[in-house]
Amino acid sequence: MNRTMRLLRHKYNISYVELSKAAELSTQRLAQIELNPDPSTQYHRDLVRRAFLRVIAARRISLSALERDFERCKDRLLDEAEKEDFA
Repeated sequence: MNRTMRLLRHKYNISYVELSKAAELSTQRLAQIELNPDPSTQYHRDLVRRAFLRVIAARRISLSALERDFERCKDRLLDEAEKEDFA
């Protein structure tokens, strides 16, 4: 059985670590919730839904930062640069 949660995690490379941090759960607990063959509780559904929303928000911020950095240096991508410029 593949739950939608698992398919989304794999499609978008969301690890248990990333999602468990967003859910404020241990990775083991999150895996138990995902792999449990019994029907999910509303609490677990809400918890996982909020975790995905947090991952989406965090990735949106990260992607925006990448876009800004790229625009700043797109003409110098193969030039040498200091690591400190990207810390």
